[in-house]
Amino acid sequence: MGIFDKLKNAMSQAKQATAAPAKAPEPKKLSYSEREAIYRQNKINEFREILSGLRKVKIELSEEKRNRNNAIEMPEISPKNITKSTNLSKLRDFIAIDTETTGLKPGGNDVIEVSAVLFHDFEPVEAFSTLIKPRKPIPPDATAVNGITDDMVQDAPRFYEIAPALEAYLKKLPLVGHNIAFDLRHLFVNGLGSVDQHVIYDTLALSKKFCDDDILDYKLATVCKEYLIYMDDAHRATADALACGLLFVSFILQSRDDCYDIGDLISKCG
Repeated sequence: MGIFDKLKNAMSQAKQATAAPAKAPEPKKLSYSEREAIYRQNKINEFREILSGLRKVKIELSEEKRNRNNAIEMPEISPKNITKSTNLSKLRDFIAIDTETTGLKPGGNDVIEVSAVLFHDFEPVEAFSTLIKPRKPIPPDATAVNGITDDMVQDAPRFYEIAPALEAYLKKLPLVGHNIAFDLRHLFVNGLGSVDQHVIYDTLALSKKFCDDDILDYKLATVCKEYLIYMDDAHRATADALACGLLFVSFILQSRDDCYDIGDLISKCG
């Protein structure tokens, strides 16, 4: 290569080095359904993070046997309403509760999982949760709903072994549940003895008050989605209890014209 060719080549390389960088291709525009799927997955991840971050209560088992209760002796359950005049200081700490059972009727069925999620200052902080070994094998139709199998509960405690610890954990705090009468009836029949010591709130009943009339149904997952709570692991007790508690806080906020977030709720507690 001659000197002029070398000079020409060097000038060409210099020109290329100082040229404007190639323009990056524009990102693909996402469709509405794609954006919605990404948003939903982000909300599910957020729910999972909250769920996994809950402190786990160490449950002390009892050796004291206790009998099941008769369903007709169940104390009357009268869920309370939420209004703009509701005393927030009495709700800053509450427990959201959920059960999984072997069947719908409490008399002939067993609780096979119970979870109670403690909310402190309107935020979830802790979970009492355990599988429970039933008296009889779990029916296939129950497993189809909650995914709990006989193998999973083989080494689980009996209900009477965890009942005293659950009663102590619930204290006398307000209890929140979605169709909470179902859970409390099953817990009572299985041997829990403190269901009449609590103020009760039912997010199923509250859903019918706070949700728009065009909502598809009042199932927990459906209502939660309306409030941008994308629950994961539905029909397992801890996930359902957590979602229910978050929904309850959303209803409290909706009932107040002067509160927009949890910080506002706490400031109104005095």
